[in-house]
Amino acid sequence: MKRPVFRYFQAPPKKTLMSASPTPPTTARLGIRDWALLLEAALALSVTSLVIAVFPFRRIAGWASTRGIVTRPSSDHAGALRVAQAIESWGRRLPWKTVCFQKGLALHWMLRRRGISTRLHYGVGHSSKKALRAHVWISVGGEIVMGGEVAHEFTCLAVFPSQPANAVH
Repeated sequence: MKRPVFRYFQAPPKKTLMSASPTPPTTARLGIRDWALLLEAALALSVTSLVIAVFPFRRIAGWASTRGIVTRPSSDHAGALRVAQAIESWGRRLPWKTVCFQKGLALHWMLRRRGISTRLHYGVGHSSKKALRAHVWISVGGEIVMGGEVAHEFTCLAVFPSQPANAVH
């Protein structure tokens, strides 16, 4: 059974007809490392939102294509998922709308900063109204850590960086 990392930032369970008493709010205590990670995630989402608003996609793609120095194994999925959870937590709480592009760039940057080799996938698909829609998802060591819920609905057009960096195994 998966245990949520940031229980404090998750919505309390919904009441059902079967529950007789209201569920008390979650009051998990977060350590200093958890707060630092959440602060970094909020900052990363803010910066990537600004970057997307100011710079053209060509420049953002160039930035996402630069290779970071890989110092940790690409199999560090627990660390990657923890960072992804922090990004998702803030993505729901910021006063502006954050979509997969902001979240994906923020996660890509945060994981590369930690020395974890990541790949940002950019795909397109059709909506029910025949309009094009886009999606970004992030993979670490070949496994999707963010955005994988709907990735199968999209055709991958580009991957940044185009070839995986030499990972430490």
